[in-house]
Parts: sequence; structure tokens; C-alpha cells
Amino acid sequence: MIIQKNNYDIPDFLNEQFFKNAVENKVGSKNFELTSLDFSMGCDRKEFAEMDIFEKEKLMYCDIIPRIASCLVNIKTAPKCYYVMDEPMANYGQYHAGSLLLLEKEPSLRESENLKHGIFSSLSFSKANMTTMPYLNLSRLIDHASKWPGYEKIVNKLKDFLTNKTFLNKVVENIRISPGDIVAICHEDCWVNNILFQYKGNSVTDALLIDFQGCTRGSIGLDIIFFFTVNAELNVLRQDRDQLIEEYYYPAFRTSLEQGSYKNIPTIQDVKNEVKKKAMFGLFGAVLGLTFYLNEKRRQT
Repeated sequence: MIIQKNNYDIPDFLNEQFFKNAVENKVGSKNFELTSLDFSMGCDRKEFAEMDIFEKEKLMYCDIIPRIASCLVNIKTAPKCYYVMDEPMANYGQYHAGSLLLLEKEPSLRESENLKHGIFSSLSFSKANMTTMPYLNLSRLIDHASKWPGYEKIVNKLKDFLTNKTFLNKVVENIRISPGDIVAICHEDCWVNNILFQYKGNSVTDALLIDFQGCTRGSIGLDIIFFFTVNAELNVLRQDRDQLIEEYYYPAFRTSLEQGSYKNIPTIQDVKNEVKKKAMFGLFGAVLGLTFYLNEKRRQT
């Protein structure tokens, strides 16, 4: 058995027997042999290590999220600092409201180095091997979309992004905070695998938002458009996006801000405009994130 700790402080209980038991319980068989354990903390990319995503997640769970919870009224948080509410869209509304209240209460967080960059930022895209996959996927999207009638103008724009290598520059520009943005502490990676659902029968009774490795200060529109792009079915995305904002996200968002006596509460139209402004980030989610998440779903099924 080869054990690579990679300079991490690994607890004694995470030993060979622990992982043998875990694999055995998962596959229901003892007919296997563990040859190595590599503690890469979920990622062995040097670039992600440079982004301090694990230190950021620790900061979020142990510091920022409890402080966000303290700004909210009558909203539960789970013992492990998971954020709890009945609907994922209400989840986002309350989480964003709490972070707006926190940023108003503690303005120094606006200059926090840990919250200046997320997973998708100018920092990550400055790494050469982080740019390969988006352009490869963009090329594949163009190949498929070229066969769709009525999409000729859009395909020409995508081809221009690919030919001139301007796609990621436009994404980074869209991510940056601009005047008038509704700025919160964004999650930046909310897809179904980062939401824990509790069921009673076939009904969802709770949803826990997890995985805060990529959090950054940014427009709430980034989170909302990314959530829609990588989670919603196409017919929902086309027909029901406004309804989801109007009936789930915004009521929770506004109520939480009112309870916290927030000044200058954004209107529902402000929120919709924010989502529209961040459409390029939604395209990025479709080009890069959606393909990755669909592959994960296929592997799980």
C-alpha cells in the first residue's frame, strides 16, 4: 500500500482499513485490493492550490457563513454551518440577502483578499491549462449549433469568439464588478451536486447549500444565471425563469433584507436586470460547466 499524504496533516483514522471498509460498503464486495491512497484533498491541480480554495472553504464555514446567519432573522443554519431552507431558489435569495447585510455591517469584507477571486476569475483563467477546455468545448458547441436552423447569427458570434480567442476575455469582463451591480458574496458553483436534498416520500423537505470553495464578491446575477444554466431543464429555462425569480428567489431575498433593515432594497426588476447583464457568464456555464456536470451525472447513473 502506497500512501501519499502530500504534506497534509491526515487524521490517524483515515487509514487503509477505513478506506477498505468504505469501498466494501459501496460496492458490496471484498473482491478488490487497494494499492495506493493519494490525499489530494479532492484536487491535485497546482493551480487550484494556488487559489487557496480549501482555505477559502474553511473560512466560509467557520467564519463568513455564521456571520451571514447572524444578520438574518428566523432562518435556520445546520450545526455544521450548512445553509438550510426549503427551496434552492429561496436558498439563494436568503443567502444573498444575508451576505448583503453582512457587507453593509462589516464593510472591511469588501477588501478581503480571500473574497477577491473565485474559481472562475481572471486569476484562474491566467493559467494556460485552464483555458484549453473552454475553447475546445466552444468549438464542439459551434459544430453542433451549425446544424440548428435559425441560429446562424449566434453561431457567427461564437465563431468570432473562437477565431479571435476573445471568449474568456469577455467572460472575465462579465465577472468583474461594474458600477451599479448588486454585490454579494457569491457561491459561484451551485449545481445539483452542491445541494443536499432531504426528502419525505417524493417531496423535498430541506435543501442544504454546500461547497463554498469558490466564493467571491460579485454580482448576484452571476449566481442566478449560473444556477439556471447548469440546473434547469431547457423548457424551464425558456418559459419559467422569470417566474422562479418572482415567486421563489425575490420574496425570500426581499423579506430577509427587510427583516435586517437593509437600506435601498433592490427591486424585482433590478434583480432581473442583473441576471440579464451577466448573460455571458451563463454562456460560459453552458460551454464549460454544463458539459462537465452532465458527464458527472452520466457516471453516477
